[in-house]
Amino acid sequence: MKNLLLPILFVCIFTNTKAQQYHEFPKENARWVYHYYYNNDGIEERYDLYYIDGDTLINNNTYQIIKSKQWLWGPYPEIKDGSFNLFFREESKRIYFRYSSPYYDNEYLAYDFNLNVNDTFVNFHTSDSLVMIDEYEKYGRRAMYFKSLNFKYLGSEFYQEWIEGIGHTEGELFSGDYFSNLICFKTDECDTCSCYDDIITSNIPIQTSPSLNLYPNPATDYIRLELEDANNTIQILNTQGQGIYQVQTSDKTPTIPTQNFSSGIYFVIVINPNGNVSKGKFVKL
Repeated sequence: MKNLLLPILFVCIFTNTKAQQYHEFPKENARWVYHYYYNNDGIEERYDLYYIDGDTLINNNTYQIIKSKQWLWGPYPEIKDGSFNLFFREESKRIYFRYSSPYYDNEYLAYDFNLNVNDTFVNFHTSDSLVMIDEYEKYGRRAMYFKSLNFKYLGSEFYQEWIEGIGHTEGELFSGDYFSNLICFKTDECDTCSCYDDIITSNIPIQTSPSLNLYPNPATDYIRLELEDANNTIQILNTQGQGIYQVQTSDKTPTIPTQNFSSGIYFVIVINPNGNVSKGKFVKL
């Protein structure tokens, strides 16, 4: 049995290029997963998967088609397709996008990677003005850090990070809404890492169950699961959507050590060999 500590953000790209070389947005075989909260206690939440599904011609411009799925986690968990598609194109280091919804028939500027420190940018979604305050290398790419000039929540300042070829890390893919964070970016160049989209895009039809039998709850040193099948993948997330533990096991009653977990609420995801997902939560004292 092998334990795998998962970082906040999985970025599975292999490159020998330097950070100074501009990285375009992918045109195929890329997936983003964002974690979004409905409320502050983390009980009702969702995971949004975005993936590229071909291209199309709109007003003589070629756009990549972005489709989405939502994994809703709450009293009535479900996985469903997104309500409409997104389209994006890149021109001169600028990323433009549009919705398939008739309510948004315009093209919007989502990113401008020509900006430099002290330059400003207006977020179309929030009408928020951002000022670029820093830049640095991250995952072998140029990252840009922005501060909101007019958006605050309960007195807190808000910030955004953009990464070339990836997009927002704090805020959804094109909207930058401040209330979600990127937990996974993956391309088909990487086939060895785990990502939440593996749960959602499996070729096997996914069935979700609202609960998972685990005990003791609250827990101190361990939790034990009661599973119907062997050969399961088990993941544990904290309330920030960060994967902190993963293991593959053939045991139907596996014991998960929790003595090194901080006090708080944790979510458990179990994926059986058929791709079916069971979920539960526990409190670590």
